[in-house]
Amino acid sequence: MNNLVFNTEAEQLKTSIYAQAPDSSFQAIQSDADGNIGVAVGNAVTIANNSLTVAGSVTVGNAVTIANDSLTVAGSVTVGNAVTIANNSLTVAGSVTVGNAVTIANDSLTVAGSVTVGNAVTIANNSLTVAGSVTVGNAVTIANNSLTVAGSVTVGNAVTIANDSLTVAGSVTVGNAVTIANNSLTVAGSVTVGNAVTIANDSLTVAGSVTVGNAVTIANNSLTVAGSVTVGNAVTIANYSLTVAGSVTVGNAVTIANDSLTVAGSVTVGNAVTIANDSLTVAGSVTVGNAVTIANDTLTALISGYAFTSGSVAITTSTSSIAFDNLDISSIREGSFFVHNVGSTPFTVSLEISPIADDAYYAVDPSYASQLVGANANVLLAITKLGNYARVRYSLLGQNTFQVFYNVQGS
Repeated sequence: MNNLVFNTEAEQLKTSIYAQAPDSSFQAIQSDADGNIGVAVGNAVTIANNSLTVAGSVTVGNAVTIANDSLTVAGSVTVGNAVTIANNSLTVAGSVTVGNAVTIANDSLTVAGSVTVGNAVTIANNSLTVAGSVTVGNAVTIANNSLTVAGSVTVGNAVTIANDSLTVAGSVTVGNAVTIANNSLTVAGSVTVGNAVTIANDSLTVAGSVTVGNAVTIANNSLTVAGSVTVGNAVTIANYSLTVAGSVTVGNAVTIANDSLTVAGSVTVGNAVTIANDSLTVAGSVTVGNAVTIANDTLTALISGYAFTSGSVAITTSTSSIAFDNLDISSIREGSFFVHNVGSTPFTVSLEISPIADDAYYAVDPSYASQLVGANANVLLAITKLGNYARVRYSLLGQNTFQVFYNVQGS
């Protein structure tokens, strides 16, 4: 008879667990140095736990479908094919690298590190925040309610953005076209685009600078540029309101058909400028190398140096004499004397011109020699002859009371 004797202490009881191999043989299952049993899966993995935590890494050859309420990965996730995530919350502290497409429809997605994807990225989250950087080789389509990027976004091809709100604190660099149709777009840094830019926002504000190599088409209700705009080709602006606090420099034609255009700085254009605004005001200067065609309802230009000067004298006397003797008219464009007879006694006045301030050189202007000023009448003496000085000579027949005025406009 064979007897089996067991140890009476539990920690001294030992046994082995066997698993059937693909060749139908049985092999003992072994643990690692820490006592952990590893599991490797070659095909699909479906996880529907309420909670899943992986402290190390997960490597899967095919598709991964995760529908947990909560998923936390402290290490890294590497997947060869598609990843579909529909969690309420997804947090990755490390990095995510995917060879094909990524579709994310979470309520919240936070990536503290970086996201690198070889193909398209489609994001339809309520909120997406990236503190690091996003680099994508192909197109990026974003339709979030809110998108905030504190770092930078670099895309090789087209970018289509239709968010309610888009804020970029850093910079956006795109090799091809950019189409933006947001309700609000704010760029605190700079935007550099190699090809065309089409902007149809309700509001666009750029605090820095915009540099574009080709055409710019802007049809906003409001456009404000606090810095500068530099464009190599044509600029077409049809805004209701356009305000530029800095300067605008364009190499080719500028066509402006705004209701109102105000430039506080300067506008420099190498070719033709066509303006058909209802109102145009330039507080600074406009320099154009070729023709300027303006078809506005009103155009106002304030030309410095055309100062208006006037003076008057009231006279009560019975003696003939001179009013405004040696009035300097050498720098005026236009001028005249105005005589008003307050009394009832007529008298005569003459306009005299002289090359120097000397009585011996004064000559009477034949057009205004001995002009009769009747009772309570007025006489106008226009300075039309070229000279250095002018004056009014009055000849009285008795006691008179009258006024003499002069009005001149400088050059």
